[in-house]
Order: sequence, then structure tokens, then C-alpha cells
Amino acid sequence: MRQLAVLINFIISLIISFSLQASDCKLSEVLAHPDILENAQFWEDFGKLKSQNLSKQAMADILEKKYQLKIETKEITSPAPTISGHKVSLTHNAQKELDGYQGQKHITERVDEFAKLIKSPGGIHNFKETHSWNLEKMPEYGKNHWSVRINSGYRILFTLINNEAKIIAIDKSIGH
Repeated sequence: MRQLAVLINFIISLIISFSLQASDCKLSEVLAHPDILENAQFWEDFGKLKSQNLSKQAMADILEKKYQLKIETKEITSPAPTISGHKVSLTHNAQKELDGYQGQKHITERVDEFAKLIKSPGGIHNFKETHSWNLEKMPEYGKNHWSVRINSGYRILFTLINNEAKIIAIDKSIGH
């Protein structure tokens, strides 16, 4: 019976997380956190918060604090200048994806090149001038979401908010 409840909670979490807009990535990351997938109390608390019509950011903050979840972003280190460019960071999930590509040098080098270009003077405008990146606005993922091409199969999905480019995902399924 307990396993059935856990399975039902997991399915509900998947449905809820797919229904969330990508612009609410912090809540998406809280809901996908491995420490809470089988925690029935968490899902009960989430349901109560959802019924209170709180913002997704507020729900994420409350749940992250109560369950002491670590939702981190990691900054990409690059020797490129940041004058009039953008700060670059990765969500936890994007960092895991990048770590998984360590044997695929063409992907990791292209991500490093992305970080250098977005941090350099001109920021996102550098991608508009270089067609090989195929910069696209991605409104289906949420406001302020963009993607660039790594190669014919892979793309980088990122947000650009307040002079910070946050990499959300690095994979094949973005946008196409």
C-alpha cells in the first residue's frame, strides 16, 4: 500500500512539474529534487500551498526552506571579460547534464565558447551576429528563455534576466 502511495505521488509530481512553465525553474527543480520524491508529507504540503494560490516562487522558497533542499547554481569560470557582458551560471540539472558530456569534447568546448561569448562585451548580441549559433527566443519554455545551437543535434537552453544568463538545459530535446 505504501509503494502504491509513493508511486501515485511520483506520478502526480510528474504531471505537476510538466504543467509548470519553464520560467518557474526553481519550483521545477524543487519538485524534481531526489530527496523529496518519496516523501508523502512533502507532497501533502505542496498540495496545501498550491491551494493557497501562492506564487510559484513563494512555494519554491517555502518548500526549499522547510525541507532544507539545496537548489544551487554553479558559475562557469572563464577568463573572458565581463564588462557589459552577462554573468553566467548553470542550474543543478544543467551542471549534471554537462558533467555527463565530459567524454564528448565537442559539446563541452561549445558550452565553454558560449560562456565566453555571453560574458564578453556585447553579451547576447554576439550570437545575433554569428549565424552558426542559431539564436532563438523560446517563448514556449517561458518568458526570457533563449536557445543556441551547439551542433546539429544539441542546444543550450538559457534564461537572460537582469544581466545573468542561466543555463537551464544542454540536450537534444530543446525546441525541435
